[in-house]
Amino acid sequence: MGSGVAVSAHAEFLSGAIRSPEMSGSVVERWSGDGGVGSHEGAMFHLSSNTHAGAQVVVNWLTYSNPAFGFSLKYPDTFAILEGYSLPEGSGPLPIHRVYFQDKALLQAQTAASELPRFAVDIFEAPPIPYQDWLGRSGLIPLLSDVDEFPVAGHLGLRVTRRELIAPGQFFFVAKGGWIFRLTPFGEHSESMLRSFTFTK
Repeated sequence: MGSGVAVSAHAEFLSGAIRSPEMSGSVVERWSGDGGVGSHEGAMFHLSSNTHAGAQVVVNWLTYSNPAFGFSLKYPDTFAILEGYSLPEGSGPLPIHRVYFQDKALLQAQTAASELPRFAVDIFEAPPIPYQDWLGRSGLIPLLSDVDEFPVAGHLGLRVTRRELIAPGQFFFVAKGGWIFRLTPFGEHSESMLRSFTFTK
């Protein structure tokens, strides 16, 4: 085995966030490594360059798992989890569950309430029609967007890309197990988090 140390614990939740024990859960694992982005004997790591100091910084990754909805993904240990946390709503149906990941430093700022999550997972109940048709009627796809097929966690999903320079610029949709998942990456580490997203049942 590698040098990674695995521990089990509840993930950190923002005070006041909604968390339903029967719907949510997390198993946290910690990895470190010493090269690039990838895996080595079960260790996942990300090595980024610090251009100011000329040094390289290892990012420790944790694993969030949700057994109720059957998915997991990795996230940096500098991020906090906001589960069931509400942001201002736009048009379209409401998710039945949400998991947001936010930089802990941003949560300490005075503008924390208006900061976009670094990564978001919104879960909707799947309708009795193809989810692509449902999305077209739901209002969840912004106007002036391009939609194309894109693999998500080994399943054929949809990638929605805004033509306008409005953040977040991309959304990913995929259907699994009676639910539709919307994944919203934004900012540093979000692409790695998207690639790590997987279904567990």
